[in-house]
Amino acid sequence: WSVAPCLVGLVVYACALSALSVVAAALSTPSWLRAGWDFHGRICGVDPSQANLSFVFWPRPEELRLGRCVLECPGGDEALAEGVWLPRPQPVIVSSSGFGADL
Repeated sequence: WSVAPCLVGLVVYACALSALSVVAAALSTPSWLRAGWDFHGRICGVDPSQANLSFVFWPRPEELRLGRCVLECPGGDEALAEGVWLPRPQPVIVSSSGFGADL
């Protein structure tokens, strides 16, 4: 039996995987992998509003969704203090208009 169909399939698979890798690299944001992000999804040290805040601090390490960007890592007493700022959700205000509800 011939191995030619297997080789053709392998070459097609390798080309498709290479093309997918190129597209993924061109369209992705690799800084999501290199840097941390805060609870709003802003990349610390990259996002314009977080440009000078390069580190991620979790006031409650058991809740990773509460991360926030900070200028420097807090020290021992500061990290354990009761007065650490925690993120709070903003209220959503819904108003009615002639075309439906506006947020």
